Amino acid sequence: MVEKYTSKRESLLKRIKEIGNKSKFMVLELTQNNEFSIKDLSKKVGLAYNKCSNYCSRLENLGLILKRKEGKEVFIKSKTKLRESSVIFN
Repeated sequence: MVEKYTSKRESLLKRIKEIGNKSKFMVLELTQNNEFSIKDLSKKVGLAYNKCSNYCSRLENLGLILKRKEGKEVFIKSKTKLRESSVIFN
């Protein structure tokens, strides 16, 4: 018998779906050990600033990254640990 999705499973499914996007995955990967401004991150990932900012907001809403504002700059740090064989969501 297949168990119905609980809200916890639904949340996990949303997180997995988001990191299935190559650019969002790169944001998480780049910010695991370093903090980057959205401006710098958008250049590294190859996205327009607005698109990168939107991606970061989605990842923040799912609890995958932390945002910190300093003046006009917004800095991103991953809360997620990506490893070759696993993903750890905090």
